[in-house]
Amino acid sequence: MTFVSPSAYFKNSKKRMKHIQRYQNIILSTLFLLSMVLPLVCASDIYQTKEAELSISISSDILLEKTSDTPIIESLQADLLFFPEDSYRQEILSLEADPSAEIFPDKIRYSWEEPDITKLSFQLDSEIKTKNTFPEIKKKVTFPIINIPEEYEDYLYPTENIDINQDINLLASQLAEGEDDLYILTHKISSWVAENIEYDLSCGERVEKSSWVLENKRGTCDEFSSLFISLCRSLGIPSRYTAGIAYSNKPETFGFGSHAWAEVYFPGYGWVPFDPTYRQMGFIDPSHIKLADFKDSAESSTRYEWKTKDIEVSTNPLDIHAFLEDTETPIAFPFEIRIEPINKDIGFGSYNLIKAEITNPKDYYQATELALSSSGEVEIVGKKNRLVPLEPSDTKEVYWKIKLDSSLDDNYIYTFPVVVQTARNYTSRSEFHSSEDDTVYTEEDIDEKLSTIEEEKVKKYSSEVELECSPSVLELYMKEKIVVSCSLRNKGNTVLNDLDVCFMDMCKKQELFIAEEKSIFFEKTAEHQGKTEKLVTVKNNQISKSFPIELTILDKPDISITNISYPKDVEYDRSFIVSFLVEKISSSDPQEVDIQLKRDSYTESWQIDELGSDHEIKLRLKGNALKNGINLIEISITYKDKRKNTFSKKESFNIELTNITFTQQLRIWLNSIGNWFEGLF
Repeated sequence: MTFVSPSAYFKNSKKRMKHIQRYQNIILSTLFLLSMVLPLVCASDIYQTKEAELSISISSDILLEKTSDTPIIESLQADLLFFPEDSYRQEILSLEADPSAEIFPDKIRYSWEEPDITKLSFQLDSEIKTKNTFPEIKKKVTFPIINIPEEYEDYLYPTENIDINQDINLLASQLAEGEDDLYILTHKISSWVAENIEYDLSCGERVEKSSWVLENKRGTCDEFSSLFISLCRSLGIPSRYTAGIAYSNKPETFGFGSHAWAEVYFPGYGWVPFDPTYRQMGFIDPSHIKLADFKDSAESSTRYEWKTKDIEVSTNPLDIHAFLEDTETPIAFPFEIRIEPINKDIGFGSYNLIKAEITNPKDYYQATELALSSSGEVEIVGKKNRLVPLEPSDTKEVYWKIKLDSSLDDNYIYTFPVVVQTARNYTSRSEFHSSEDDTVYTEEDIDEKLSTIEEEKVKKYSSEVELECSPSVLELYMKEKIVVSCSLRNKGNTVLNDLDVCFMDMCKKQELFIAEEKSIFFEKTAEHQGKTEKLVTVKNNQISKSFPIELTILDKPDISITNISYPKDVEYDRSFIVSFLVEKISSSDPQEVDIQLKRDSYTESWQIDELGSDHEIKLRLKGNALKNGINLIEISITYKDKRKNTFSKKESFNIELTNITFTQQLRIWLNSIGNWFEGLF
C-alpha cells in the first residue's frame, strides 16, 4: 500500500534516497495513527461481518453460612434478569441452564428445595448469532413526538439515576432548538455526550446520577447512557437503559465485557439503539449482545428469595464471559467517501483544509464516524474525529483544519498522505505537496475560506449567483498596484439588495437586479511578499459567494558581494587567485546579471540569465597584469527585475605589486602604452 505519488520531484539521487526514507517514516507513522484515531471500536473481523456467532456464559454463587447449631433452609430462589433473547438482530441458537431452570419472558428462575447448607452455584450458557443490522428509518420522523402510545409513557419520566434537573433541561433545549427531525436530534444529543463526557474507569465502582455526570463531565458506559437518556426524556422522547456485553479494544477494557447503551423510541419503527460510549448512533455492532432493558440504570440484574432460619445468605456479582466463535462474509461498505485537500500545494508552516465528501446511497438514515490522520509533520487543528448523520441519499462535506510544520528542509519537495478512516475500518486516501516556494496560507485565510464554504451551503440562493474575478497581473513586486476585475451576475428570480462585495479590507455596497450582470473593480497595493491567496466575497442575508485570487508578490531583487578573497601583495612573475560570492539575498531572482572585475582598462566579465542561487566566482590572475604599487580592483554587478528596472552593486579592494626589477618596470610601461593605443581605436 503506497501513500506517495511517484511523480514527486527530487533534485538528485542522494536527496531521492533521503526522501524515500522520509516517506517510509511517514507511512509508518500514518499506519500507527490509524490504529489510534478510533479508540473505542470493535475488532474489524466482527465489526464488518454480516453475522457473528458468539458464546456467552453467565454465572454466580450463593453463599450460605450457619448462624446457629440448628439452622433450617426450606427453599431458595434466584431470578436471573440478565439473559439473551431473540430479536431482529440476535438469534438464540442454544440456551442451557445449570441447574435446570424455569424460563419466563422476563427472567430465568433457579430453585433449590432444602439444599445442603453450602455454596450454591448457577450458570447459563448460550450460543447466539448476532446480525449486523439496525432499524431502517426511511422517512423523517417529526420532532416533537405527538401521541406517544401508552406502553412507552413509562420511559418519559426521571428515575433514581436517570434524573432530570434544570441544567439537563437547559442543555437538551439548546440541542433541540430549531430541530424537527428526530433522528438528527437524537444523533446530536448522543454526539454531545460522546464528545463532552470523558471516559473514566474510576467511576466504575458505582453508577452515578445523570445530573452528576453533566456536572463532572466523566463516567463509564453507565453514565454516558444515563445522561443521554435523561436528555432525551427531558424533550419528551421515550428512552430506555439497555444492558449487555460488547467488545472493546480500548486498552483498559480490552475484550468482551459488561456494557450499557440506550434505546430510543421512534414512532413507526420501535426501539432504535444509540451507544454514545462507542459512538454508534442508530446502530450497534455485532459484538453487542443485549441481555436486558430497564427504566433506570440502578435496577438489579438478579433477585433472590429464600425461606431460612439461622442462615446468613450472601451472593456474588454475576460473572459474565463471552467469546467470538465465528464470523461470516464482511458487509459491503455502506457509504461512498472521497477525500481531497482544498489546496494541493502549500508552503512550509502553512494551514490547509482537508475535505471529506461522504454519501449515503441507501434509502434510509445512516450514521458513521470519520477520523483524519497524517504524518507527524501535519498537525490536525481541532477534533480528529467527526460524527456524521446522513439522511437517505444524502451527501455531506466534512472539513478538518491542518497546519504543516514550518521547519522542513528547503531542498526538498514533500508529499504528505492524508487518510480518512471510518469506524468500520474503511479508508479513503489523498495527498498534498509542499515546498519552500509554495503559497503559505495563514489560519485567518483558511478560517475565512471555511466560513464562506459553510455559509454558502446554508444560504441556498447562493447557487443562483455567478461570480468570476481575475487580477491584472499574477505576479507583482512590493508596493506595486494590482487591479482585480470581477463580474457578478444574478441568475435567479430574486432582487439582491445590500450586497457587500469585498476584497481584502475593501468593500463595496451593491444591488443586483434579476438577470443583471455587473462589473466591479478593486485596486490594491501589494504589501506582503510571498505567494498568497485572497478571496473576493459577496454576501448579504440571502447569499454567500467567494472567488479565490492567487498572487505572487515579489520583493525587489537584491544581491550582496561577500567572501572576497585576495592577496594583499604579489610579485610580477607570480599567479594569484581572486574569489568572491555573489549572494542572492532577496526571494525574487535577479535577472540578466552582469558581473565585472575591473582594474584600469582590464575587465573580466560573466553573465547569468537568472540568479536563482548564490554563485561563487574564482579567477586566476598574474602579477604581470598589474601596475607597480597599489592597484584598485573593482567588482561591479548590474542586474534587473522582471520589469527591466536596473540595479547595481559594487565592491573594491587593493592589491600591491611589489619587488619590481628595472626590466619588469619597463615591460609594465610598454604594456600601458599598448593599452593606451588600443583605447584610441
